[in-house]
Amino acid sequence: MFIVILGVTMLTFLIMHLTPGDPAEMIALARQGAESLTPENIERIRVEEGLDAPVHIQYIKWLQHLLQGDLGCSLINGEPVLSEILNRFPATLKLALASMFIALIIAIPLGIITASKQYSLFDNLSMMGAMVGVSMPSFWFALLLIHLFALHLGWFPVYGSGSFEHMILPALTLGTGMAAVLTRFTRSNMLDALRQDYIRTARSKGLTEKLITVKHALKNALIPVITVIGIQFGRVLEGSVIVETIFAWPGIGKLLVDSIYSRDFAMIQGGVLFVAVIFVLVNLFVDISYICLDPRIRYEESR
Repeated sequence: MFIVILGVTMLTFLIMHLTPGDPAEMIALARQGAESLTPENIERIRVEEGLDAPVHIQYIKWLQHLLQGDLGCSLINGEPVLSEILNRFPATLKLALASMFIALIIAIPLGIITASKQYSLFDNLSMMGAMVGVSMPSFWFALLLIHLFALHLGWFPVYGSGSFEHMILPALTLGTGMAAVLTRFTRSNMLDALRQDYIRTARSKGLTEKLITVKHALKNALIPVITVIGIQFGRVLEGSVIVETIFAWPGIGKLLVDSIYSRDFAMIQGGVLFVAVIFVLVNLFVDISYICLDPRIRYEESR
């Protein structure tokens, strides 16, 4: 986990310093206006912000501050990076949880039904819809939702976060994409579980198909799905960068895009690192929960 996070910090820091342009000029322009773009003023800002030091020295100094819980201050407005990120994180978390809820209420029932009715018309149509959902880019689907539900029908607002209605379209955009992946994975695991010997034994005892599917097959089929849910939650954080920008949702994704436009290195590095840490922690939690839910793993480890 720590190696991954360290790698993220190195790559982000290096890529930001390889991008064209002078960050000192961007800082002078943002803070003092176009009239401040003089060589003397730009050089003064470069020295004040430590941008005149070699890249590896800047990186080491940033890591030293990072170990003290200091992500630095924004190069544009001077606000602490961590405070800005924590102010935006609740909006992103709210959108991620809503998207995950939509994905689960679609994917789990659909995966169970399609596995129980394999090769039926419903199964074929569902898998075709899942293939379309996996293939369709999130920004394109977001534009379709805006055109239909916001512009044509007028049911939901296009952008902002003032009410529950503002969250529906961005949550649908992220949730349906996740639902397509989870539906296919749930169906695959349900089919594998329904072919096991303990299912045939349950049928020989005279249990109903509904009881066999829900009580016996589903319990074991959902164990691998939990891992995919954790990975998909990480993809929500990744996809929120695009979706939050389209819907002007005031989360971390929108903050990162705005910081990229203004070349705010400190904010970009802090935001990417924060998202990476959340992603790694979610996957760590999923791995731990997987061991707790599957007794076979504990048995193999004890041997």
